[in-house]
Amino acid sequence: MKRTVLALVLLGLAAGRAGAACDGWTGGNSAWAATFTTLVLIDWRQTREAQAREMDERNWVLGRHPSPGEINRYMAGSIAGVLASACVFPSQWRNIWLAGFALDRLIAVRQNYRVGVRLDF
Repeated sequence: MKRTVLALVLLGLAAGRAGAACDGWTGGNSAWAATFTTLVLIDWRQTREAQAREMDERNWVLGRHPSPGEINRYMAGSIAGVLASACVFPSQWRNIWLAGFALDRLIAVRQNYRVGVRLDF
């Protein structure tokens, strides 16, 4: 579990640096990118845990019983897709874009927690 926590922290920090490839990327953009990525990583871990417990998945894109590979591809793709697409927006709109996706992942993490899928550190 310690390796999972370390990976979550490192990937969250890396996401904050994702804006180096975008024009006009601000510190606020980095903060939202890191927040979004961290929440996806938590959701990713929760989803893998729910899959291991043979719980039904509520994400319609993944289907009711996704494989570990499907979960991995979806979560990695969502991080890459949201961060890459954020580059097309001006800075103030980029914050709204990233915050909206962060809110979506926060809702997913909260729902997972409510149905008993938690992360133990």
